Amino acid sequence: SIIKMKIQLILAFFILFSVVESSSSLTSEDIIKGVDALIKNKTMDFDKNYFTFDLNDYTGLNADKKKRNTFTQKQKNLYDKYGIKNYFFIIDDFDSSSTSIETLARSLQSYIAKSYTVNMSNSVIFLIAIDQRKMRLEIGKTLNKIINDDKATEIINSMGLYMRNLDYYNALNNALNVIEYYYTNK
Repeated sequence: SIIKMKIQLILAFFILFSVVESSSSLTSEDIIKGVDALIKNKTMDFDKNYFTFDLNDYTGLNADKKKRNTFTQKQKNLYDKYGIKNYFFIIDDFDSSSTSIETLARSLQSYIAKSYTVNMSNSVIFLIAIDQRKMRLEIGKTLNKIINDDKATEIINSMGLYMRNLDYYNALNNALNVIEYYYTNK
């Protein structure tokens, strides 16, 4: 129900803010602790091969169950059909004084591999920092043979129009479509 979802989101905010303490910019450790807390409290749908972490619900996935199910099914299909593990992290901002978005994305990739015993060679990490207007795709080694740096840049650029219009849900959908296109047309 909508009321239950709102209560879960409020709980998620308290969980993450208790982890972050007084800083408004997230570090990789803050995000990792927040994701762990949400998974352990069953506030976030989780499959070790694909998931979306969007605490402030920019995509609308937390509030709209049908939209969430459709998107999760699309993530699952990308994994089931092609073995591509895909993870989305949508955050407000991160502590850019102590780390770069590239380092943060690599930290998240390493965290998933170690914490959930996942081979990340055929994976893609999407990291979007809304307030800083930064995006990063971290591509696993095997998948990097198909989606090289130029294609990763094209994926980010294909999301740009949606992002400028604050349509984060369709930006993510489009990214999955482009990855599938590149993979099937290798």
